[in-house]
Amino acid sequence: MDESLLGFIVITFALLTLVVFVSFKSPRDAKKYFQKNRGVAKGVVIVIILIPLIAWLIDFAVKSAKAETTYFNNAYVYTGLDFGKKTLPNCHQGERDNITSNVGFGLNLLENKRTTVNAKYTHHSCAFYHDRLSYDAIGIEVKYKIPLK
Repeated sequence: MDESLLGFIVITFALLTLVVFVSFKSPRDAKKYFQKNRGVAKGVVIVIILIPLIAWLIDFAVKSAKAETTYFNNAYVYTGLDFGKKTLPNCHQGERDNITSNVGFGLNLLENKRTTVNAKYTHHSCAFYHDRLSYDAIGIEVKYKIPLK
């Protein structure tokens, strides 16, 4: 992420936080106000999340246009297990009701040095017990690679 974009995000969040602290006598008063006025709270959350996200997307689009981008590089299949502390929504309550499985396949849509965009299909279900809410889903996956070396 570009330093100036990160600075924009930090400044936006800091200013909103400052306005909230200056506008209310205590964090408790702010909490009461936002609980009572959920529409205002949603607006604040949208500003905190959506505006920096839009800025990042524009920045990404501009940089991607300049970067070497390739399309439809590969397809893949995957399988996995997810472990929860309690009964998971995909399982009826019983033995091993805290493990769900996911299997699926995907298609790479575009990729550059750091970012990959894939289309994917996933099937979710209880792994080792009776299914309660299994479901299939199609989606988009965006990965940002962070180099470790």
